[in-house]
Amino acid sequence: MRKHTFLMVVCLLFFGMQIFAQSPTITGELRQWHNIVLTYNGPNESESENTFKNYRMDVTFTHSSGSPTLKVPGYFAACGNAENNGCTSGNKWRVHFRPNKTGTWNWTASLRTGNNIATNTNNGSSAGFFDGQTGSITVITSNKSGKDLRAKGRLSYQTSGPNNARRYYRFQGDGTYFLKVGPDSPENLLDYEDFDFQGARNNCGNKCFEHDFGPHVSDWNSGNPTWGNNLGKGIIGALNFISDNHQMNAISMTLFGGDDVNVYPWTRPNQQITYDVSKLAQWEIVFDYAEQKGLLLHFKLSEAENSGQLRANSIEHKVFYREMVARFGHHLAVEWNIGEEFGGVSGNNYFGGRTQAAQEANARANY
Repeated sequence: MRKHTFLMVVCLLFFGMQIFAQSPTITGELRQWHNIVLTYNGPNESESENTFKNYRMDVTFTHSSGSPTLKVPGYFAACGNAENNGCTSGNKWRVHFRPNKTGTWNWTASLRTGNNIATNTNNGSSAGFFDGQTGSITVITSNKSGKDLRAKGRLSYQTSGPNNARRYYRFQGDGTYFLKVGPDSPENLLDYEDFDFQGARNNCGNKCFEHDFGPHVSDWNSGNPTWGNNLGKGIIGALNFISDNHQMNAISMTLFGGDDVNVYPWTRPNQQITYDVSKLAQWEIVFDYAEQKGLLLHFKLSEAENSGQLRANSIEHKVFYREMVARFGHHLAVEWNIGEEFGGVSGNNYFGGRTQAAQEANARANY
């Protein structure tokens, strides 16, 4: 074989592999307000600090009318089925899209790499694979009804109208108002025995126990979600109990901390840039079902027991915010609580005083 012919064959094979890798798998119903998931084949990585800080995935969606344009962050999803098999490595990269309009949406994917690029404003360099790929989807109206939030649209602040109405949240889809009613406890809801838990548990005396939600297993119904080997019935049943038995519309939890400090999204509590992909995928199953049951998700990003950690503008803090928004920010009714009992219960001792605590809270909120 001549040299230039050989090189041409190699190039064709290489670009053929790249084109194959660039085609995303699209799951979910292509309907307004629904969770449309695009999963791409990208770099084969594992749960490591570099995976989460040295890649930045975004997909920009633009409606064919020209407006709106939505830039949505994506994330590393390991093998793509971590919630069921606990995998910690793979080549799947994922983004959640919630279209607020019907019609055609055009998208452009981006995958950049560079030192700490996940939180930098520079554009780094192309990571190849699906970087720069374009495509389109056509979205039709939702077929949901009742308390399912996909029938209502995204819950948001009102920026116009009479003052006495603007203080209430309102759904963008059907225009209905929302009055929040639901339990604020347990704040460590996600310290649940059926979630993957790689790290050693914090020893905190009589506060330190994993929830099993055993009394609510009977509230789980056939057809409700589970993961792994039929896990999750207790917490899913608890959502049924809150929504169906008591007609509430909100739940609250910390994503990092809790009184027992055993809720965290990482593989280890002291490895705060290495995220536990399977645990987070299991959280997402619970959050997705909560949305179907009409429940707002109140996420506490810090609270008394850990508010002195993840200081504003640190790499750990920035990656934490990005990962939580990329994985869970697509839900239709979300409240982000910058700091529950911020700075400690008595005197904001973590920051040296109330003024310093307020400055820290503002810096986190601004970021």
